[in-house]
Amino acid sequence: MGQNIESLLRAADTAGRTRRPDELQKRLVIVAALLRDAPPEPGPRLLWRDPQGIILSRTISCDLLIGRDPACDIALATPMVSRRHCRLLCRSGHVLLLDLGSTHGTRINGVIEKQSVLADGDIIQAGEIALVYSNA
Repeated sequence: MGQNIESLLRAADTAGRTRRPDELQKRLVIVAALLRDAPPEPGPRLLWRDPQGIILSRTISCDLLIGRDPACDIALATPMVSRRHCRLLCRSGHVLLLDLGSTHGTRINGVIEKQSVLADGDIIQAGEIALVYSNA
């Protein structure tokens, strides 16, 4: 696609703010390109951009807590994210996302979910932060 990771994440973030199905489809195409262009790492991982625009990646090798609290495994310092927003559980080769009763909910591919087994390319939205799940 020829675009760098920063521009792909920016486009995914912008498209993710709308709720129209055609915009969600565009976002998924952008995410697929992001995953193809991301540096290879073994095992499942999350990719996201922090508020300063820096791209972060975290390999999922154990259960992880995501939230605004600095003590979380993945701390997202933004007001729309609950202190303890959601948890990723690694079980039998799969990653399960559980919403922990967050105020604004957790979206997976644009749909609010309480729990879901993640698939390669899924977009997790906690507040205004979009995280991309990769199992490549």
